[in-house]
Amino acid sequence: MARKPGSSIVHYEHRYKLPPRKKKPVALEVPAVVTRRKPTPKKAADPPTSAIVTIRKRGSDRVPDMTPEEHQRRGDAAEAMFREMKRAIAATR
Repeated sequence: MARKPGSSIVHYEHRYKLPPRKKKPVALEVPAVVTRRKPTPKKAADPPTSAIVTIRKRGSDRVPDMTPEEHQRRGDAAEAMFREMKRAIAATR
């Protein structure tokens, strides 16, 4: 198979990188009180609740409720506006 002119051969080789070394404990010069954290108690009595409360139809919150007559009137107005826009574009050419 022939190469395309101007294309180059690219070699890629992954080199494994070691993880950082763990820090060793250091002795403190000053007397210090070191306490261990107490584990938090788990709430086993309260069962997990669902995150979904209600299911709605997509986009239903953006569309207002309207009658079929109102829907038809808005559709006719949109078509008339689109026709007027097409006429204006055709007149400029």
